[in-house]
Amino acid sequence: MLGPLGLRLGLIQINPDWVQFYDVRAKKVHRLPYAEFAVDSARRDRFLRVLPVAIPGPFFLDLALSRSGLGGDEGEKSLRSCAYVESENVYRLLFVERSEFKARNRWHRVDVDPNTYFPLQHSTRLTESAELLDDKDISWAVPEWDLRYSRFTGEGFSTLPRLLKVFSRDQLLWSFEWLSAEPIEDRGPELFTWRPTASISVQDY
Repeated sequence: MLGPLGLRLGLIQINPDWVQFYDVRAKKVHRLPYAEFAVDSARRDRFLRVLPVAIPGPFFLDLALSRSGLGGDEGEKSLRSCAYVESENVYRLLFVERSEFKARNRWHRVDVDPNTYFPLQHSTRLTESAELLDDKDISWAVPEWDLRYSRFTGEGFSTLPRLLKVFSRDQLLWSFEWLSAEPIEDRGPELFTWRPTASISVQDY
């Protein structure tokens, strides 16, 4: 993660034990147990608020850090369909998960570009049913959450969106645009197994 003048500001890391954010300037790690991250809770909300880009919970793990929208542990989400929509030239994935609200299910609809396999739009709706046949059974006119990617750069699997917009019930909540992005060339595989040293303070959530 780069800031003004190319200064590296932090590291967001996900491993089987933790979801953690290392704030380089403060020399402090904010971390949440990975198992807790799957739960919509006050602990997760407090953790999300310290991140530089406050992505809503339903999107953070699934689309900020993956390409398919089907991240997470096996069994958390149930894929119901993956069809090619010729009129829109997208693959449309439809899957469902139990929500944090009693007797409610959260349906996800993800439109994926057929060439780059990058998500173009990810919408969610809360319903009582977990057994709908297809997305025509759900009114997507005003989604619960709606994440849209645009202004793509790169080709194939190197494609990156420069603009992200998040809508909450059809109201623009926030937008974020990268002016530039570059791979980190001076870090090896050890970046994925990094752990805080004794000189770094740790805040658990």
